[in-house]
Amino acid sequence: MAIIVVRSVWVNGQTAEFRRQQVKTRRQLVHKLLRTGDDSLHDEGDLEITVPQGQTGSLKVRIEYYVVRPQSGLVFHGGIVYTETHVNPSSARRWVPCLDDMGERSTWDLFFVVPASVGGEAVTAVASGELSSVVPHPHDVARRVVRYIVSTATAACTLGFAAGPLTGACALGGAGAEAAGGVFAFAPGGRAADAQATCAVVPEALEFYAR
Repeated sequence: MAIIVVRSVWVNGQTAEFRRQQVKTRRQLVHKLLRTGDDSLHDEGDLEITVPQGQTGSLKVRIEYYVVRPQSGLVFHGGIVYTETHVNPSSARRWVPCLDDMGERSTWDLFFVVPASVGGEAVTAVASGELSSVVPHPHDVARRVVRYIVSTATAACTLGFAAGPLTGACALGGAGAEAAGGVFAFAPGGRAADAQATCAVVPEALEFYAR
């Protein structure tokens, strides 16, 4: 099971105390099941942060963490890393500290540091939202920093990204895709035809929800 290890937490630039709260009672387990769809007792628990004294109003929380044994939430396959994304909460909390609940929505500023190429193939990062910029890494010319912005309040469980030697397979048409500002499909090398077939129904689905 993937484990998120939190190294430090800041609130408005000030170091904050934190702890992991494990599920201990049946009531807490039921609440967790209803909130995330996960009935496991073997995760590392919820993250509780103590707001430093004197901090009021708007709070900016920064969490430094890393993921150990990412067997769920994040998938590594064939030189590509991608997220497991579900309509119901349960997977986002495996790779990012968040309020993993459909009712908890916020805008997102996503940054990905990726190698410029691997094995002679260019590396692409694609994610939810709109591509904002692709710039060289300030300290490593062999890497790039890719930024996506999700300007519509969105639940963490609906976010997704993929990075690796991907190529543009097709641009999806239809009113729904146009309403979303354009939708594009990417695939590993040699799998463009598979992506086109898989995504053929997406424009109709987007049009249905855009009505």
